[in-house]
Amino acid sequence: MKKKLLLLSVPLSFSLLWIMRENITNAKFLEARRIECKTQYGPCEEEDLKITNSALGENIITFNAKRLKEKLLQRFKNEEVFIQRVFPSTIEVVIQKRKGYIALKKEGIGEGFFVVDSNGTVLSFARNTALPSLVLSTDYKTPVVGEKVDSRVVTSGKLVKLTSKIDEVRKATLFRDRLEIVLPALIVTYPVDLDPTLLTGALQLILTRTKMDNKVPVSVDLRYKNPVLTY
Repeated sequence: MKKKLLLLSVPLSFSLLWIMRENITNAKFLEARRIECKTQYGPCEEEDLKITNSALGENIITFNAKRLKEKLLQRFKNEEVFIQRVFPSTIEVVIQKRKGYIALKKEGIGEGFFVVDSNGTVLSFARNTALPSLVLSTDYKTPVVGEKVDSRVVTSGKLVKLTSKIDEVRKATLFRDRLEIVLPALIVTYPVDLDPTLLTGALQLILTRTKMDNKVPVSVDLRYKNPVLTY
């Protein structure tokens, strides 16, 4: 008798679970009636809102958050996406936007800069910017918004940023095989295939030692095993 009761309870349990699932899935009070979307800069852009609003009316428990995140990350300006369900009927979306890291000036283009993030993605073209700037010689192709730049451009951008912590960068120009940075009293030439932190650390050490010797160079070339200093 106990065995029969046990056998009867198994399908009954599955039936109850199925009924509960159907009730939750079809519950009107769990439909997404509000989508809150924001970035670190404020409300989401219109194109992002079009994507997030596609979840309106969906059940906030069963809707595909992974698919929504993937759609948002297809937009090149979006770096990361966080989605949270807030019961009973709200979906919160936080989008982390890519940040401008360096501004590229292309020879022959005229006024304006290509704003690039630290990974080399070209975010926009701007007439003015407060970001450190880097001039690209004709050895490099014109950047395209939404695409990535050459790895040497990314390395050079980091060199410009790190060098600006040592002294004011008045101009930085990237050639095919070297980066030239003009400081107030010094011209620095870097290779474009080595670690930026290592190179700027070497520059800082050279400047510290030469100041102690009261003999400051007018140029430092770090492309060679032994740095070349000109006085």
